[in-house]
Amino acid sequence: MARLTSSPSPAEAYRRVEMDARIFGSDAPGLARLCLEEAASALNRSIYAENRGHVELGQRALCRALDAICALRSGLDPENALNGAFTQIYDNAEHAIRGSMLRFDPGQIQALARDLEDIRAAFRASQP
Repeated sequence: MARLTSSPSPAEAYRRVEMDARIFGSDAPGLARLCLEEAASALNRSIYAENRGHVELGQRALCRALDAICALRSGLDPENALNGAFTQIYDNAEHAIRGSMLRFDPGQIQALARDLEDIRAAFRASQP
């Protein structure tokens, strides 16, 4: 999953390398937790950026959150009884993120980040 394009900053390049290492070392539940963590973190970065007038950084963070949500959706097991519930959660998350790309809603984004963190914590708690 390494990207060949140049990164906007050394910090971003380091974060991408760290993320790739974590992805390659994870099992399926670990990947779900990683995507949830990345989505929530990106949403929080978007709030931080928007509050400081860094619209471009905020938009990039929203795109990263959207990528994580799409990865979560694509990893759903259609045979799992919770598939429908998670599909609805991810659809709502995508709708909120896309809406904030047009008109940023910090309250909605903050609530979504908390919800994703709660889901991630529940995944973590259910693991042996």
